[in-house]
Formats: sequence, structure tokens, C-alpha cells
Amino acid sequence: MLLYDLDLLDVVSIFEQFYYGLLPA
Repeated sequence: MLLYDLDLLDVVSIFEQFYYGLLPA
């Protein structure tokens, strides 16, 4: 469970960086 939660947080972090990267400055 803990490993899965950490992996999920990592995926969310990467997704946020990619999503915000698409937004205009």
C-alpha cells in the first residue's frame, strides 16, 4: 500500500509538471 501510494504521488507530481508546462506563462 505504501509503495503504491508513493508511486501514485510520483505520477501525480509528473502529471502536474506536464500539465502546468502546457499552460501559457
